[in-house]
Amino acid sequence: MITSNQVTWQGGVDLSPSLIATNLASAARQNKDAFWAGLLYGVAAALAIPYFVEFYREWRKERDVILKRESPQGNT
Repeated sequence: MITSNQVTWQGGVDLSPSLIATNLASAARQNKDAFWAGLLYGVAAALAIPYFVEFYREWRKERDVILKRESPQGNT
């Protein structure tokens, strides 16, 4: 039980008391930082996907051109 500036342990004899304290301002800041980090990662991924898709399309076009040039019949 916590009263003003004292903590009184009311548990069994075999239980060892422990007290965990959290700085609420620090916890709130960490949650806010985690939110912004996740948001920025999501935006960066959303912006990167179209570039990778376009890169892949151009790579396939170039590969098809090379394969057509190298094939004996000229069409595959």
